[in-house]
Amino acid sequence: MWQFIADQIDQLDLALDQLAIRDRNFDRFGLMLIDNVVELVLHEHARAKSQENQMWGEGGEPKNDPKAVAEALGQAFEGKVRLARHTGMISDVAVETLQYLHGK
Repeated sequence: MWQFIADQIDQLDLALDQLAIRDRNFDRFGLMLIDNVVELVLHEHARAKSQENQMWGEGGEPKNDPKAVAEALGQAFEGKVRLARHTGMISDVAVETLQYLHGK
């Protein structure tokens, strides 16, 4: 987990360097790096929720909605954001903002 966090910090640091150049092409690359970090963090959150469900075993009631978790583990960004909102990781306002910015 620490390596994952360190990798995301490195990527955000690179994004900051790109944004500091103040050129629209570098800005676009910096924003892509930030968007990638957000998506990776949301995917890691979904993996953690999937592991929580697996700890309950086959006979127990899973802690997290298995359908929402499965959707979040897929390719679609919206599923990752929905699970994060459902689990309380992010607010409704943050969901709207992330979906708007990711679509741009």
